[in-house]
Amino acid sequence: MIDTIGTLLLGAADASAVASESHPGSTEMVHIATTLGMLLTASLLAGLASEFLRLPKVTAYLIAGLLLGPSFGDVIPHEHHLVLEPLTKLAMALVLFYLGTLFPFDQIRRISRRAIPLSFGELVFTVILVTVGTYLLGMSAAQAALLGTLAIATAPATTMFVLRETNAEGPVTSLTGTLV
Repeated sequence: MIDTIGTLLLGAADASAVASESHPGSTEMVHIATTLGMLLTASLLAGLASEFLRLPKVTAYLIAGLLLGPSFGDVIPHEHHLVLEPLTKLAMALVLFYLGTLFPFDQIRRISRRAIPLSFGELVFTVILVTVGTYLLGMSAAQAALLGTLAIATAPATTMFVLRETNAEGPVTSLTGTLV
């Protein structure tokens, strides 16, 4: 994690040096700070909207990212993606670290005979559902297969965040947490 923060700072410093060499008196870092501020503001507004609409915050954050990203609004300047990449890696590292703290070893021992076939079925069903659904929406077979595969990687984090946010408890929640 410290390496990621260091990379972010070095990347920002390199971008500043390049900007000042190519355009003396350039305010490129101000624009990056503005982009960061815009992203943080969008996150805050998405969180507030999720509470108002009674949506999971993860869903609202994903929608905000789609609206601001190159898929729809293309609001973030493309030259800022390189500088912001270490920050993205830091965010993913923190999400994965948080998921690691929720890993219930004692529950896996108790229900491993049921959990492994259910987990395998969940993975296969997710890939098939997302791949077929996106293919039917007009994507190419390769793009649909890629999104189906990516759904396996993002579904566990989303599921855990929704369960934690709604304070869900009970046997189904416990089994779901174990499967994830």
